[in-house]
Amino acid sequence: MGAWRAAIARVGRVGLAALVASLVLVAPGGGGALAGLDAAGGVSVEVPVGVLADGGLGGAAAGKTPSVLGLNNGFGSDARTRRVITWLMPTSARLTQVRVLVTPAGRGFSSSAARVVKATSTSPGGALRGYRAFTARLTRLTPGTRYLYRLTGVTSSSAGKKKWRSGVYSFATAGAAERDFVFLALADSQGSAASYDKYWGHTLRRAVAAQRSAAFVLHAGDMVDNASSAAEVTAWVRALGGALASPGFFPVLGNHEVGKKPGRVFSQLFPRGSVGDLPLTYAFEYSNALIIGLNTNRTDAATLAQLGDWVGERARAFRARGEGAGAGRERFVIVLLHKSPFGGWHSGETLEAKGDTGTRNLRRYLAPRLEEAGVDLVIAGHDHNYIRSFPIRAGEPQRDVAGARISAARDGLVYMIPRNSGGKTYPVVPTSAEVRPWINRLWNPGLRTLDPSRGVYASVRVTAAALEVVAWTAGEVEIDRFEVTHDGAGG
Repeated sequence: MGAWRAAIARVGRVGLAALVASLVLVAPGGGGALAGLDAAGGVSVEVPVGVLADGGLGGAAAGKTPSVLGLNNGFGSDARTRRVITWLMPTSARLTQVRVLVTPAGRGFSSSAARVVKATSTSPGGALRGYRAFTARLTRLTPGTRYLYRLTGVTSSSAGKKKWRSGVYSFATAGAAERDFVFLALADSQGSAASYDKYWGHTLRRAVAAQRSAAFVLHAGDMVDNASSAAEVTAWVRALGGALASPGFFPVLGNHEVGKKPGRVFSQLFPRGSVGDLPLTYAFEYSNALIIGLNTNRTDAATLAQLGDWVGERARAFRARGEGAGAGRERFVIVLLHKSPFGGWHSGETLEAKGDTGTRNLRRYLAPRLEEAGVDLVIAGHDHNYIRSFPIRAGEPQRDVAGARISAARDGLVYMIPRNSGGKTYPVVPTSAEVRPWINRLWNPGLRTLDPSRGVYASVRVTAAALEVVAWTAGEVEIDRFEVTHDGAGG
């Protein structure tokens, strides 16, 4: 890293005005609301009166039907045959006999023909201590099949016991045969309790509506600004509405989710797994891609080395299973984490926030292992600017590879930050050939208060030969486009 690290050290002698003037900007170019609650498949959604009629809001006050909050799903260990469905209900509902009814879409939903799966419940505590989290683990599903599902149970109140049911939702399992697919990536939805629906909810809904076939949604952390605030966490969860009823959802924890109780809240609402004592550290395969989520809130050298070794083991096993398959498809490895080793405001030897050595350690102890593991793309957050790095090879930015087609095998590993999806904004980060020289593309309109249409998400299409990445605003403006391959055509 010698030459450009020395250049970073000279930043104190470079005027801020000159730095801002030298920004590399992507000129914006031209590029619905959800149909019902099913974002992925065109299946009409039944919404019984009093149940989810407000999009998942509401409680269990006297005379009111309790409603679902934070409905989401993941894949468990196999996206083709398993699904893990989780949601919240207020404890005052005293919900018992909780079940998920699931049936292939076929001719429509029929309770009598549905398979019944019992749900377990936990108390997230912390900011969600007024709720219980219910989880149903569906197994023995058929690959490449669309399913309909409904949540049911019995509520108890002073008026007696009543049967309860949600609306009908749908999801589709991954196909047995490998095929192209799309996923979405967002970051930093944090804001104030009053802002989550206006900004985070709006960006999420627009992303899912624009990419209706998306198989899953990634979130690079800092879901909320204060994970101990009941008002914030419940407002963030309410903003989900029904957007995550169909596509899977896979977040990681950011620095604003640090702490024992916040970690418990989100790991119970999104039970995706953990490695050691790091909640929301997991891996799953979907077609010809391996997705690895990392909790990088502990940034000591030993922990980061262990995480890097684990990534390497998963990547090698994933690629080994593809050898000799004859499908003619490359196998891509994508890592999701919060702080980018090659990011913006929090990156740079002399530019890190006072006392913040976390990003420096990520660059020293984790980034080399990601390269060794053959990771193709890292998706991060934390910096609230849209950033795409030059390919990083042997720790050095390959500044001569400035085009939109990158060969991971030849050019190196690309780091991307899809700006922020919430109402909390940062200034435009300074960058130049001397300051943060790894930054290839940068986009930030510099708004002090975020316009809801300027929230950002990325769509990634995984094909047989490439990762086709497009960054969009919630207003459907394309701000960047690039492709990661394994061939030697880079540049």
